[in-house]
Amino acid sequence: MKKTSNLMVFLLAAIMFYSCDEKIPIFIADLSSETIEIQTNLSEEYLLSKETENNIADRIIWNETTLGTNINYQVQMSSDPSFNSFILVGTTSANNYVILVKDFLRLAGDLGLDSDPLTTDIDGNPNNRGTVYLRVKASIGNGGAGSDEIFSEIKSTIITLIEVSEADDSCDPLWLVGDTLQNVGWGWSSPLETTCEAGIHTVKAYFINGVDNGKSFRFFAVFDSWDTNNSYQYYVDQGYAIDSKFIGSQDTDNFVFTGTDGIYVLTLDTNTKEIILTASESFWAIGGATPGGWNLNFNDATELPEISPDLWQTTLDLSNDSFRFFDTSAINAGDWTSVYNYDYFIDLGYSIDNRFESDGGGDSNIVFTGVSGSYVLTINASDKVITLE
Repeated sequence: MKKTSNLMVFLLAAIMFYSCDEKIPIFIADLSSETIEIQTNLSEEYLLSKETENNIADRIIWNETTLGTNINYQVQMSSDPSFNSFILVGTTSANNYVILVKDFLRLAGDLGLDSDPLTTDIDGNPNNRGTVYLRVKASIGNGGAGSDEIFSEIKSTIITLIEVSEADDSCDPLWLVGDTLQNVGWGWSSPLETTCEAGIHTVKAYFINGVDNGKSFRFFAVFDSWDTNNSYQYYVDQGYAIDSKFIGSQDTDNFVFTGTDGIYVLTLDTNTKEIILTASESFWAIGGATPGGWNLNFNDATELPEISPDLWQTTLDLSNDSFRFFDTSAINAGDWTSVYNYDYFIDLGYSIDNRFESDGGGDSNIVFTGVSGSYVLTINASDKVITLE
């Protein structure tokens, strides 16, 4: 007598079980999906603003394809429904990805959108609203020789920049004088001037620890006027929370910096009554053109420290390949979605060494086209130039 296979036993048992109670449904899983379908219903419209750029706009979810193994997905967006050009929002091995407000904002410039209620398009209509398109790409490896790519259907949605009237948020600057500030000293030949908007003062400077050498500084409300000084105690009396890296000197009541020498951004917020110091962040070069390749870690990345305010520089070996810049926070977070690519600097008006060019792809990586070798690479944010020497 032939033996009944395990599969036959399983099927017979399932039929007998189902016949005992007709109310029990049979579920059949779909294990043969060879396409990608975006399952998220996009909003008809996304309201965007620069102030909320780090907020989550939506989470895009799609089915997992069963074609092959080693599947990686890309979320791509474009202002062009044919996707002749597009931006890469992100890459993942999961079947979902978070879209941030700033991802949509990257396409606003392509559509000629702005948030100024006084500007219009060529037809005289408000130019704060446009259509963008989204798709998911799967890159599939079969575990051996060969690979494949498939794309989801294209979804469209409307992005609208919230229009705001330009208010005059400017305010009078403060002046910093003192020898704890590198290249400043106690005089009016080279004081530091804060930028001020909506009551928030900011300034970047190289601070020198003054605990053992008596170095300090003070704020002044009027240029070249010693009588308008605002001491450490003045801000204490006004109820300010002052960064722990500052103390007041006992003899002069100036600000004494107690931290590690280096470049910091000082923020004095008259709204929240806070004085805060934030340490400078380095740029990091990562990519095939650099010695460490495409490895998102501090050991392999090439650091460009900020050697003076708004000037980042390093010496590194470059080869004919691509790379882009990351900041310290991105490497700490393992975040590949760095915006510091070729287009980022061009959009800010930078003049870039002609041995660098864009790779023309969605990532807009920086391609080095010169002779392979050792170079001094400099990013100068004050003059808006990137140079090689």
